[in-house]
Amino acid sequence: MGYDITISREAFMWIEAGRPLLQYTREMIYALVATDPTLSYEADILKNGKESEEQGSIVYLSHPDPTVVTEGGNKLWYHTSGITAKYPDEHLIKKMADIAKRLNSFAVGDNGESYIIGNDGELIVDDSGENFNYVVGDSGRRYELDSDGRLANLNLIPDYLEENKHSFSKEDRDRFIPSSAPPPPPPKKGPKIYGLGTKPCEEFSNSHEQKKMERVYYYYTWYFGLITALNMVHAASNREPLNYETTDNIINEDIAFLYAFSKANPQKSFIRACEALIQMRTARQSASKEQKPT
Repeated sequence: MGYDITISREAFMWIEAGRPLLQYTREMIYALVATDPTLSYEADILKNGKESEEQGSIVYLSHPDPTVVTEGGNKLWYHTSGITAKYPDEHLIKKMADIAKRLNSFAVGDNGESYIIGNDGELIVDDSGENFNYVVGDSGRRYELDSDGRLANLNLIPDYLEENKHSFSKEDRDRFIPSSAPPPPPPKKGPKIYGLGTKPCEEFSNSHEQKKMERVYYYYTWYFGLITALNMVHAASNREPLNYETTDNIINEDIAFLYAFSKANPQKSFIRACEALIQMRTARQSASKEQKPT
């Protein structure tokens, strides 16, 4: 028998939770890898030659033991339900605890023990089972759970379903969020997209790899034009705009995210990479406001 540690948004695969369980989206994994230079992501390739949307490998590039790296012991297996390592050594376990913290998740071993990074940066093993009574939603909201994994406050179910609808499996969405609306009318033509947003992501990733930074910044400027347009629309409808600082670190983080998405989706239009980045930044902005003391 092996010994596995799994990072997941749910401490257990609750059987009687009475709610859809939280999963990872590929955008979350892109954001994780794009903002951590010690990690890379390798999507599984399907029989049709396309990259899998649901599984792949996260590689810990900075593992200090070359023998472990040679044997593939620095890899984590990713699926939408969790990120798993078999027989991880102490270095990889500590990195998994760090990843779990960044993803508002749990790192749990086969015997129910949790792995946590303490305030001093050291690894803590907790086998009390007392740290599993909550989940954290897509926007950073914490939901308390009872011993069966149900929401402790059932009045929060509508909020929970709305906040996390993109992080449920299709089966759970169909089960818990049935559509009572009449069939939609035939789709209308979408808005016309102009400029660099129409270019394939492959062009952006190639420019990045060839160090053509002037070209890279042309694309990034187009992204900020998109945010400006969206903010103007939001202002007209009294919706909250997306505002964040543009320090050098933030710009580098944005460009790394756009590159990671573009590399994984070479044939998609560049606007899709921008939409994924906007989704990530919006979630972070919401989470930041949730965590501020009132």
